[in-house]
Amino acid sequence: MKTAETYIKPLSKEWWSNFWYYYKWHTIIGIVVVISLAIMLADVFGKPTPDFAFMYAGNHAGMGSVEGYALEDQWKPYTSDVDGNGEFNVKSTVIYIPTEEAASVESAMGVVLDSELIAGESTVFFASEYLLGRFPSDEMEDLSAYIEKFGIDESLVKRTESGVAYAVSMSQNPIFTQMEGVDPSEMYMLVRPIREAYDTSEYKVNLHKNGLEMAQHILSGGTYIPEKVVYEN
Repeated sequence: MKTAETYIKPLSKEWWSNFWYYYKWHTIIGIVVVISLAIMLADVFGKPTPDFAFMYAGNHAGMGSVEGYALEDQWKPYTSDVDGNGEFNVKSTVIYIPTEEAASVESAMGVVLDSELIAGESTVFFASEYLLGRFPSDEMEDLSAYIEKFGIDESLVKRTESGVAYAVSMSQNPIFTQMEGVDPSEMYMLVRPIREAYDTSEYKVNLHKNGLEMAQHILSGGTYIPEKVVYEN
């Protein structure tokens, strides 16, 4: 005997609960696809190819898109022209990942961060402390040489058990402490290593080389001036 179907009012709390249960992954994948397309279209029709790219992920704490654009302008004079177009372009990406989604595989923004780490353009990452577990610490660029070079206090450094210095606190870095409205007390900087499986083009290789120079500029608090390099792609 056929049972009567229960009517659920559209857009009600129960309707949304059932929607999320049945279409959770469809929704997450759809969001990621839309964001990826938006980024791709922005790159194609908006900003030119970056010579240096960085990403901030976290709870903002004053670090939003406006601050990202301000840092673009601040760092533009120090980057080399990686793509050889005669311009100096810095690209920022700012995403919000709340504390409760720090380790979630269902977080759309978390997937964006993971994708950028694997095959994106960003060399330098800034992240709230609660997101550090999202980074493959043993696989990040070892910043030990830069820490010694610029006399960075060891208390500001996060190391793996094997000794890799994978993250440095920005809590005392003048670039961020002097930015109005920004609280860098729980912000860390990490550097993505070269990914041989993904960074196969000459542009990607040179982008990483220039990214390491810019990373030193940032870690030094702005005192290290990167050498201007003419890259051929």
